[in-house]
Amino acid sequence: EGTILGNYVNENLAGETVAILFQNDDFGKSGADAFKAAFTGDVVAEESYESTATDINSQLANLRNADPGVLYLYATPGYTARAYAYMLQNSWTPQVVMSYVNSATTLASLVGGDAGVADGFGKIAGAISNNYILDPVASVDEPAIVEHTRIMADHGGPAVGTLTVYAQAIGETVVQTLEIACENGDMTRAGIMAAAEEIEGFHPSVLLEVIDISLSDTDHAAIQSLVPVEIQADGTLLPLVDEPIEGGG
Repeated sequence: EGTILGNYVNENLAGETVAILFQNDDFGKSGADAFKAAFTGDVVAEESYESTATDINSQLANLRNADPGVLYLYATPGYTARAYAYMLQNSWTPQVVMSYVNSATTLASLVGGDAGVADGFGKIAGAISNNYILDPVASVDEPAIVEHTRIMADHGGPAVGTLTVYAQAIGETVVQTLEIACENGDMTRAGIMAAAEEIEGFHPSVLLEVIDISLSDTDHAAIQSLVPVEIQADGTLLPLVDEPIEGGG
């Protein structure tokens, strides 16, 4: 993902400087390092935070002082929401580029707080992220989302959002794995792991039409193509490219 976002900034925000906030663990470091390896411009500031931190305002102040055109957030939703709170309080408006782990609905709920998710969408509108699953807002009439909504309603699930759609994609992939293991006659842990590594060109119903899942014994990265998107004020995700971009695995 970092590679995809780095290349997107190169091609579409050329000349802009970048400041980076990342979580100080394997997740955050991999996202930051991949972006820096792909980005050909100037990274003017970098700050990390611990996953147990209660305050990241000092890191954000340092990033703001570097006056970047782009703020790259490889952070989880709670900390991305804190970054937005800081930006709103300080009238700081860099172009935000962030990881897809920040589900638009979840992030808007956190940023909107008591004012509600619609208010949150207005505040995060314009942020650039990545996507690989159907948008439950924009794709509400798609058969796969209609069925997903029915499943959530019939089985007492939570309100439909990006994370519930993501969970269904995982569930369908698990079922596919178990079917392969069953056909192979080996339902042991080792057999199930081997079955997962046989998945080739599998398409969970709620993924974007052009994105499939393939795994092997040397490659466990299920999603290797992503679509850069811009979050809109109404909660929809506007695709910024015509075809998914491969980031490698």
